[in-house]
Amino acid sequence: MNKVLALYINEMTKVSRKISVWILLLCMALTTFLGPRFFLRVTDTERYYEDTVISAVTKPDITKMRDSAREELGDPNQYVDHSTIRFTIQNEVFELFATYLNIDDSAISEYSTISCANSILSNYNFEAYPIEATYLSSSAYIGYVITFRDLCYLNSIPFDQRDNVWFQNYSRECDRLDYVRTALFSHDYGSFVKYLEMDGISNGLNSEVEAVRILSKIDPQGKFDSSESNNLLELISDYLQYKQLLSMNVDIGDTSNSYIPLTATRRVQLENSVKILEKQFEDHTYPSRATTISASAISFGMQTAQFFLVLLVIILAGSSISSEMATGSIKSLIIAPVKRWKIFLAKLLAIVTWIFSGSLVITLGASLSMGLKSGFSTLAPYYYVSGGHVHTIPYILFALLLFLANNIPLLVYVLFAYAISCNTKNTGVAVGVSTGLVLSNTITQVIIEAFSSSRWIDFLPMSNMYLTDKIFPYLRFNGFVSDVGSVISFKMPHSIPLSFSVTYLVILSLVLLLIAYDGFASSSFLVRRLSPTHKGARRSLFAPSPVSR
Repeated sequence: MNKVLALYINEMTKVSRKISVWILLLCMALTTFLGPRFFLRVTDTERYYEDTVISAVTKPDITKMRDSAREELGDPNQYVDHSTIRFTIQNEVFELFATYLNIDDSAISEYSTISCANSILSNYNFEAYPIEATYLSSSAYIGYVITFRDLCYLNSIPFDQRDNVWFQNYSRECDRLDYVRTALFSHDYGSFVKYLEMDGISNGLNSEVEAVRILSKIDPQGKFDSSESNNLLELISDYLQYKQLLSMNVDIGDTSNSYIPLTATRRVQLENSVKILEKQFEDHTYPSRATTISASAISFGMQTAQFFLVLLVIILAGSSISSEMATGSIKSLIIAPVKRWKIFLAKLLAIVTWIFSGSLVITLGASLSMGLKSGFSTLAPYYYVSGGHVHTIPYILFALLLFLANNIPLLVYVLFAYAISCNTKNTGVAVGVSTGLVLSNTITQVIIEAFSSSRWIDFLPMSNMYLTDKIFPYLRFNGFVSDVGSVISFKMPHSIPLSFSVTYLVILSLVLLLIAYDGFASSSFLVRRLSPTHKGARRSLFAPSPVSR
């Protein structure tokens, strides 16, 4: 193995002397570091890191809305009349001091705006709870305005047309208004949940109500802003959906309204997802809005830099043998007293080293860029379940493993380029064909998706190279809101077991290595025959035995 190490160091030294290698590495590093920041600027998400919030409905805003409505409607008191009316429900008499709004439906909006604005301007604490600054304030404000308007519609019905049904609806709206008013003016989550419970019963929104109830336990003081709360509500909704699917023993089919039987593998995944979310809710370590933005920015930077890594290693693999054959420098290796497989292995290890080194540079660069920009606390660890317990992988290690998983197709393309280089002894052909395969991924995906129902596509290399979602099935809980993606891979429309894909890739890699080594061995045979020191040669693995004349 000492000779393999020496050959490996020699190969790394030769490659490191190439200016093109360092140019690509520099482009890779710059793209990795600047890519996430470019993503933030283009998508206009930097506002989040400046601690800005959604434009607040301030006191002047509400005053302006009230004055505008008053100009349209005039004095609202001129439309108001009062009377005491009685209702008999189940032999019980209810007396109500009722209000009648002698107003058209088209003007009720202006009347309710004026009344709500006067109440808020007189009683609301804008300094303590700016409207729209938090999810609780904004949601309660909207609920208060809508419920008051609904009450005005009920009050626009003449006294003589009000029956028991009207009284029941009116009483219910008054209760809802009391709850939402308390939620708004007192910033009380408990009252807001009760308001939603009354609304959920009539509209069948029990799951949404349960989601807000869980949110109120995680954020009892209602400090989360709207974007942060909505992000958390999505996770809670997923959590409730997973539990419902498990209880029903079904999974979601091709459409959101269809169900299919729940498989054992999927059941384990759903159960683990529930455990992870419960742990995150308990420890307040769920992916925040900042975590999601950081994950998206880092993913963008790494994907962009991956282009240069692909270009680098395919060029190295495609020219590893052919360039030395063209320059004649391979003679010094072939005529040396070293077994051919050691030379072959040393060159292959050098290429793999560059893949790993480039992946490390890209991972560290993107993570450092976002850590310095938004804080290293936004770089969340990866959660997984083992032995029935939730565990985590530190972010840097997880990010590196994730990037390497995305580069599984790259390794296959490198072996393909290496095999072509060993057999054709032509750098242009090896690099060109391999690069063409990389760039044709999108077209290949469209073609294969057209035959997604056919099982023969399971045996194509493209169908088994994208393993990221299978290796890391819980990326959703690390801040990745969509597929990680890659410039050299794609996701197949139907699921293939991970064990099948791994077995397929191992066999494919061994076949490519065997083909590459056979080409290298035949190259060695040719060089030794042309060498003046030739004393014998190793034939190709697949060459026929020589026939004596």
